[in-house]
Amino acid sequence: MWIVEHGPIPPRKQLDHCCPGRRRRCINPWSEHTELVTHKRNQARRDAARAIIAEAVSP
Repeated sequence: MWIVEHGPIPPRKQLDHCCPGRRRRCINPWSEHTELVTHKRNQARRDAARAIIAEAVSP
């Protein structure tokens, strides 16, 4: 979907599915849910989301 709307993904970039709340079950492929980022930025966002989830479920 991204390639059709925006063209090829540049080298050293990844699509980050940055859905509000980082919902894992979201399947919305539209551009408001995706962003081109570096691998490092993508991993940092993942780690931040995991930390928020861990805080929410820990006693």
